[in-house]
Amino acid sequence: MRRILLSAFIFCCIIPLKDLSAKSYKITNVQIDAQLTSKGNMQVTEHRTFEFKGKFSYSYRSFPKDRVRYQDIVVSEAGKLYQESDSEQPGTFRIIDRGSKLEVRWYYSARNEQRIFTINYQVNKLVERGEDVAVLYYKFIGDDWSKLQQHVLITIMPPESLEEGYVNAWRHGPLWGEYRIEKTGTISAWCDRFPAETFFEIRALYPLEGFSGAVENPQLNRDAIVAAEAAWVERANQKRIDAIDSMQQRKEREKFGFPLALVLSFTGLLGVMYLYNRYGKRPTLPERKPEFLSEVPSEDPPALVSYLLNSGMLSGSALISTLFDLASKGYLEMKEYDKIKPKFWG
Repeated sequence: MRRILLSAFIFCCIIPLKDLSAKSYKITNVQIDAQLTSKGNMQVTEHRTFEFKGKFSYSYRSFPKDRVRYQDIVVSEAGKLYQESDSEQPGTFRIIDRGSKLEVRWYYSARNEQRIFTINYQVNKLVERGEDVAVLYYKFIGDDWSKLQQHVLITIMPPESLEEGYVNAWRHGPLWGEYRIEKTGTISAWCDRFPAETFFEIRALYPLEGFSGAVENPQLNRDAIVAAEAAWVERANQKRIDAIDSMQQRKEREKFGFPLALVLSFTGLLGVMYLYNRYGKRPTLPERKPEFLSEVPSEDPPALVSYLLNSGMLSGSALISTLFDLASKGYLEMKEYDKIKPKFWG
């Protein structure tokens, strides 16, 4: 009964721990659409796809407050707006001021399913008018995400369509990310596998005419920005070359490493077998047949001898030996009788 209760207790303890360790989530798709305005603001819509394993009740997104301001932050799901509230009930969201950043936290109830959440917000006074160019410089994904994000796509649309060649852009982030500039001036940047704690930012240059209401910053000029980005590109290309060389060296090591590992493993196995055969076996002792003596070995009491030879325990033979010892000393008289056959009446 005690074993059954102990097994039930262990079972009840292990199951919750197993469920807890299995709880996880993945971000399988991120789509960010950004629309620039002539005033230099940016309207952003983010669609984030979460795959939940286990039960979850909230998620959050941080916005740094370094040089821009955010407003009109709204969370929705499948076209249904979440209500801004501090109740922490499913279908609500909160905006928390963390000092250096804003945290948007939304609440829901999900278990072993896929959910797509949408975050809308406006970034104010983002695009600046320089000496001869309008500049967009924004970090669309910060390095504060602790999870891998998959299939990231960022689309940036200008206030109005532009002719081909009027827009320049540079991407800062994972080396394997890519981007292109459409004929209309729209910028598309993507990365299929976006690591945790990695940022993704875009710097783009536009004609001044499209941003008449943007903030003036005379320190910005095209030549200085192009030169700075050229240095970035050179460093990024060098990192790519180093990464390719490192991968090739690793492949070369793997090519010779596997056979070498087999040889070393086989040699080690032979060494272990040799050492075991030489030192590991228990020595074989010659077999000795017990000798039977007819005379009394000593004058010590048989019970004492049995006690000493059997580590403080008395055997049944010690009793018989004691009886014979007492008989030999005259304390007892022992007689042998023939077995009497019982008669019919007993």
